[in-house]
Amino acid sequence: ISTLRLPDQFGNNLQALGVYSFPYKIFEVILVIPTFMMNSVYPVLLEKYKEGEEIYHKFFKKTLQTFFGIGVLVTLLTYSGIFLLDYLKILEDNFNGEFSSSLNVLSILVIGLIVFFLSQPLSWVFVIKEKQRYLPIFYLIAAIFNFSLNYLLIPIYGFYASSFLTWGSELLILIMLFVTAKVKRWI
Repeated sequence: ISTLRLPDQFGNNLQALGVYSFPYKIFEVILVIPTFMMNSVYPVLLEKYKEGEEIYHKFFKKTLQTFFGIGVLVTLLTYSGIFLLDYLKILEDNFNGEFSSSLNVLSILVIGLIVFFLSQPLSWVFVIKEKQRYLPIFYLIAAIFNFSLNYLLIPIYGFYASSFLTWGSELLILIMLFVTAKVKRWI
C-alpha cells in the first residue's frame, strides 16, 4: 500500500496506509483470542494423543467445533457492532466521516476471523505429529500468494484488496493444513 500506485479515490499512499493500518491493528488484537485459546488447549490435546488415536480424534473434533463456534461468535459480535464496530462508529461521527473507509476495512477483515480460529488447532496437529517441517512450506506458499496478489490488486482496488487478501492467505493456509492432515489421517 505504501509503495504501489493507487487509484485516485484512495488518496496518497500515506493516507491509504493510515486507513488500512488503524483497523488492521484492531484486527491483530482480536487474533490473540484463538492463539491464547490454542495455547491452553495444546497440552490437553497432546495428552489425548498419548492416550490413543480414537480419544485424540474425538477431542480434536470437539476442539475444532469449539473454535468454529467461538470464531463465529467473535465474528458476529464484532461485525454486528455489539463488541466493537458501534464504538468505532462514534469516531466516525466525531471526525466527519473520515473513518468510514477504515470501518469498511475492519468489516472485511472481521469476515475472515473464522479462518484464523480454524487454522490454529490444525497447525498444532502438525506439531503433535512432529511434522512441523510442513508449516514453513505452507506459510511460504501463502506469502508468495499474498505478495503476488497484493502487487496485482492493490493498484486496482487499494486497501480493500489487501483486506480480503489478509484472510484469503490464511484461508489458503487452512486449506493446505486441512488437506494434508486429512490425507495423512491425522484428523
